[in-house]
Amino acid sequence: MKKIILVFIFLSFYWGLSFSNAQCLDFASSEGIAAMDTAVFLHDGRFNAIKLKQGDDIYIYKSFYAQEEYRIVVVGEKGLGDLKLEITDFKQKNVIFSNEKNEKYFDFTPDLSQRAIIHITIPASAAGKVPQKGCVAVMFGLKKL
Repeated sequence: MKKIILVFIFLSFYWGLSFSNAQCLDFASSEGIAAMDTAVFLHDGRFNAIKLKQGDDIYIYKSFYAQEEYRIVVVGEKGLGDLKLEITDFKQKNVIFSNEKNEKYFDFTPDLSQRAIIHITIPASAAGKVPQKGCVAVMFGLKKL
């Protein structure tokens, strides 16, 4: 009987995680694709989405190739606040882009092939308030020929 209960608990937990991740993927596909402008940019097919809370930050490592025109889209659910996006070279010495004006996307064409670090910061919640949780999606596109 205990084994049956443990299996049921495990399956319930697994189903809950799958459902949560599916909601983030739905958010990424709807909000991210809208910001991608698929008439001009071709999405790379990857939906990078994760559920985070206020005060979290993540790093994504990505290679970019010379003379390709890229669009990087970063969107988060409304309750999270304004996401901060900073793209640096791999040694974190040179800032390639920082969204000072709360832009949802960044277009660029590297002169040389390079690896970069994409740092996304979710602002902390106000003092004494419970941090909100929500989905954050990062998508990459290449300009169509």
